[in-house]
Amino acid sequence: MASLHWVDYLIFVSFLLVSVCIGVYHSLTGGRQKTTQEFLMADRKLSVLPTMLSLLASYQSAIMILGNTAEMYNWGIQAWVVGLLAILLSTIIAERLFVPWIYPLGLTSTYEYFAMRFDSRAVAMLAASIGIVKAVLYMGIAIYAPSLALESACGIPVYISIPVMSFICTLYTMLGGMKAVIWTDVFQFLIMFIGLLTILIKGLIEVGGISKVFEYAAQENRLNYINFSFDFTVRHTFWNFLFGLAPTWGMIMGLQQASVQRYSATATLKNARLILITNVPTTMLMSGMGYVIGLTVLAYFASIQCDPLVNEDVSSGNQILVFFVNTIFADVKGFAGLFLVTLYSGALSSVSSSLSGSAANLWECILKQWFPNLDDSKATIINKTLVVLFGVVATAVAFLAAQMPGPVSQIAGTFGGATAGPLLGLFILGGAFPFVDWRGALAGGFSGIVMNLWVGIGSRFIPPVNHPLPPVSTSGCGGNGSDVTFSTVTSLYTNSTVSSLDEFIPQGTQKFYSISYLWYAPLGFITCITVACLTSIAIGLIQSEKTPRPQKKYLIPWRAALTLGKMPKIYEDEKRYDYQLTSTNDQNVVDEKVAADRL
Repeated sequence: MASLHWVDYLIFVSFLLVSVCIGVYHSLTGGRQKTTQEFLMADRKLSVLPTMLSLLASYQSAIMILGNTAEMYNWGIQAWVVGLLAILLSTIIAERLFVPWIYPLGLTSTYEYFAMRFDSRAVAMLAASIGIVKAVLYMGIAIYAPSLALESACGIPVYISIPVMSFICTLYTMLGGMKAVIWTDVFQFLIMFIGLLTILIKGLIEVGGISKVFEYAAQENRLNYINFSFDFTVRHTFWNFLFGLAPTWGMIMGLQQASVQRYSATATLKNARLILITNVPTTMLMSGMGYVIGLTVLAYFASIQCDPLVNEDVSSGNQILVFFVNTIFADVKGFAGLFLVTLYSGALSSVSSSLSGSAANLWECILKQWFPNLDDSKATIINKTLVVLFGVVATAVAFLAAQMPGPVSQIAGTFGGATAGPLLGLFILGGAFPFVDWRGALAGGFSGIVMNLWVGIGSRFIPPVNHPLPPVSTSGCGGNGSDVTFSTVTSLYTNSTVSSLDEFIPQGTQKFYSISYLWYAPLGFITCITVACLTSIAIGLIQSEKTPRPQKKYLIPWRAALTLGKMPKIYEDEKRYDYQLTSTNDQNVVDEKVAADRL
């Protein structure tokens, strides 16, 4: 992609203009985004289909599009097979356990729950701060990823593409609020689907069909379906997918801000549940498509016997998809533009969700308490300003990633992995451990995060235990290799290039720092739960006053989780209760009675 045709530019510019127009449209229709409920929650009147597609698009970023290909190419099929099973299990957990618990609370920020449950802003502020930092780091990397592809395609430097992308995304999010986020996500999902499907079809034609893909995958030892090893240092096993990925993805689908903000913006509990149920097949479809593309890329380079990694056409497995598209679509005018908008669709949908969610978290959990009597229209202006500020900060992080891509992306990945388990632990503490108070929750949350950061940072000083599978042959590179190289494009991730180093075998404490990244979430979760429970028990033994039992509405409704098929009749009541912190005994009695009737 040394240069783009005018058709490619037309496609790319049209894509950006449509995204902005959606934001402008929603700023001029409906309530014109003059209230926080409309701006952050779309007046809680979202329908199932667009919300489901929006949720799906939010988690299909450019990082994932490029990463799925690299996963299949370098590591084989196991992440696809076991990963999809983990997604199915995690969605069941979210739909049966988390949605009936969280939806009736009418939250705007998912972390408001901690202020309600523990009657303390400290826990909510801790969780919200963690979520905001994680979102900002993620936004920066998500903006940087397609900007690299654009630089590779036509030489447009990242210092131009990064601010342009940030401006477009921030503009339509600020103008149209959650409604604009939802409908641009739908538009961008369709673009992603068309782009990936086109790549897959063309790739299969080049290789000779799906049977040839799996024939080459078997030849290159990529059909490593399931590993039942109990070795905690093995990168992917059945067990770390089951106990690591499934709970983490369950939290993402049921408790993370992007998910809660969407299903809480629907009119009924039934619709909220449908969003997650219908998300399963579409997620499997999109993820599966990405994984099959990865195997197709492998088959193509195996068929021409030229591994672009070994041949140094690319410096990282995460650049292979761009190189593959350049190779097979070199003479197709317009596809370079379609591929770029596919990557940008994944990025913009993720970033816009994070912008809206971060503004909601900062306002609801931290700033709102300082302005108790502020007019709602002014609060809306503040939220729009927060969206702009987060857009600026995300742009700065993207520029930082452009200057120091390795360390910044590693920090983002380490922090994200380190916080997932402890945050899930905090929610489970609130919902399943009624004797835990705010002091125990704070101690548990801090301990879980410190433990995971300790292991994550320590792992950076240990040689890698796991190495990619052997590369394909390079015997055909002399006559078939492309003359396009990516020497100017720095790897976004830790390099996956083939190494001739001797295999590292960890000894002693090195084994602890060499555990698979999928074990970080269970480690942080267990640490959080253990420390919180021990702290609360110790405080209970020391102090004379007994910790008051939380209202039942803040506890997990186990009957909903254990009832198969249709939800219990009591959960079909579509009335949304406006739960607020109360102080009078009479109101607490009323709240207890309402919660008891529903549970």
